[in-house]
Amino acid sequence: MSLAGRLLYQWLPIRRRIVLENMRQVFPDRSEPQIRSLAERFYGHFWTAVRDMLRMFWMSEDDLRRHARIVGEEHLRRANREGRGALILTGHFGSWEFV
Repeated sequence: MSLAGRLLYQWLPIRRRIVLENMRQVFPDRSEPQIRSLAERFYGHFWTAVRDMLRMFWMSEDDLRRHARIVGEEHLRRANREGRGALILTGHFGSWEFV
């Protein structure tokens, strides 16, 4: 469990009651200490997602390109030229796609 998760759980009570209630509903067989641990982990994940999203705003285009690979871009461009639609499929490998 991350230090950020424990700290945010303590110092950022936004929706804490709702998070705890949701954890109790989803995991009715868990003890209160286990529920609290899950809630702290949620806040830790929330911090990671926010941090990564903020980092992306300051990344250069080269940095972004190092984290993503585009395969088959020519097919998308051809469909666009021909006035046809296309589907773009992406993977999600972390708390944010580019970081």
